[in-house]
Amino acid sequence: MKSDILVSIIIPVYNVSSFLVESLDSVLQQTYSNLEVIIVDDGSSDGSAEICEKYAKRDHRIRLIHQSNQGLSSARNRGLDIMTGDVVAFLDSDDAYTPSFIYAMISVMHKEQADIVTCRALKRYTKSRMRVFDHDLMNQSHSIKVLNRNEALRALSDGLISHGVWNKLYKRHLWENIRFPVGHVFEDLDTTFRILAHSDKICILEQQLYLYRQHSTSITKTFSQHNISDRILAEEHFLSFIRSSTPAVYTEEDVNKRLLHRFRMMIYLYGKYILKAEDDPEFEAKLRRKILKLGKEIGIHSAGFPMKIRYYLICYCPQVVKLAYHTIYPIRNWIRRLG
Repeated sequence: MKSDILVSIIIPVYNVSSFLVESLDSVLQQTYSNLEVIIVDDGSSDGSAEICEKYAKRDHRIRLIHQSNQGLSSARNRGLDIMTGDVVAFLDSDDAYTPSFIYAMISVMHKEQADIVTCRALKRYTKSRMRVFDHDLMNQSHSIKVLNRNEALRALSDGLISHGVWNKLYKRHLWENIRFPVGHVFEDLDTTFRILAHSDKICILEQQLYLYRQHSTSITKTFSQHNISDRILAEEHFLSFIRSSTPAVYTEEDVNKRLLHRFRMMIYLYGKYILKAEDDPEFEAKLRRKILKLGKEIGIHSAGFPMKIRYYLICYCPQVVKLAYHTIYPIRNWIRRLG
């Protein structure tokens, strides 16, 4: 494989000083060294900007941009606007790469002449340094699946390819006319299907090469009205794309499966929202109306008995649901802490 392929790595940074050193070290210690590291400091106020400055002075491959806080999408877009690499990768600044992430991914891209290569992620529930242990690697498959555009889009809908942009390597041309939606969260969900739709060949590398940190302050674990509304909107955009691509890419069965996925997601989001201290009867009622409408659309016979019970209680006995959630979840969490 040629080593003259320049890889641009875009890292948006906002108030992640606890994790940033590990993240940046994981990039600079890659076994593949022909890198352009674009760090976009999105108005950090916790010392992250100073950490970025130190690293920029230490390694000539780093290009550091400071901007006022405009959100993750804006920071990523800024990196896309100035990148000069032949291919591009993204890294969330509370996550990390394994040392061979870029080398393994670009080797597959070069060998298969793929537009996108994606790998698996190792999830870590920790605030300390993330590590890869021997048992993580013992049963790892090194197999590679090669998919065409339609196969990849169906795999995305089925959950076999993740919506996250961070565990992938992309040919530069895919991003010429696509950017992340500014002002919205769940931007990956609203972007990945658009990128796949412009790709010809996609490779899935079964190795776990990306270290993904999960913690309570992450966007996916924050159930504010804004986050819930944005997630619903992104799901609606993806569902609309699936419907518009039927029967060329998807089948009616695929549409129904996605509707059922959305139905379960809505019930999950409703439960998470009512556990919050935030109390907005109007927003709760709006969620219930969406759930009721979706239930009528899909016909809930395929949802399973527990989901049917939740559906009817949410739609017609919301106070019972609220009481149950506020009773059951604290007990369950208490039992987990004892365990």
